[in-house]
Amino acid sequence: MFSSKFEDEIKKLKAIRTNLIVTTNYDAFLENLFGFEVNVGKKISGAPDNQRVFKVHGCQEEPESIIILPSDYEKFSINHKYVFSKLLVHFVEDTCLFLGYSLSDPHMQELIFDASEASGKQVLGNVFLVDYGDEPRELQSDAHFELMRDRRLAKINTIKTTEFDWIYNIFADGEA
Repeated sequence: MFSSKFEDEIKKLKAIRTNLIVTTNYDAFLENLFGFEVNVGKKISGAPDNQRVFKVHGCQEEPESIIILPSDYEKFSINHKYVFSKLLVHFVEDTCLFLGYSLSDPHMQELIFDASEASGKQVLGNVFLVDYGDEPRELQSDAHFELMRDRRLAKINTIKTTEFDWIYNIFADGEA
């Protein structure tokens, strides 16, 4: 199924324990790997404790849901509060792992600010963003990404690395 080069890493990824994976990827890799329920765009359904993959920017199986053009992003911004209200329970109660995101994404920043304000916490200790970095392994207890805009402050955990299997081990062991 996968190249033997990545087989071990994919096994470790599949073993992570989280209720929600939020991604901007359009492909079906994550839902096929985990067997999680899939929610696309603003279509978030099911109980908060259901395991799911949430595809914020659409899915190849629903081409009309894909967000690529500026006009698509404008429509997404209009629906942002609705999407956020559905995700809030996860941000507050669950461990959330963001894969394939950039913190330069204004929608990502807005979700973090809103979750921080809604929960009354400047540091969202249960939210992790995995980012490609220069070092093979870099995780510190104070490794937060700090966002500041219009006197709004919010922080999430960031993990920068060139190797991902050790991260998957942490989430599989429930240490995150």
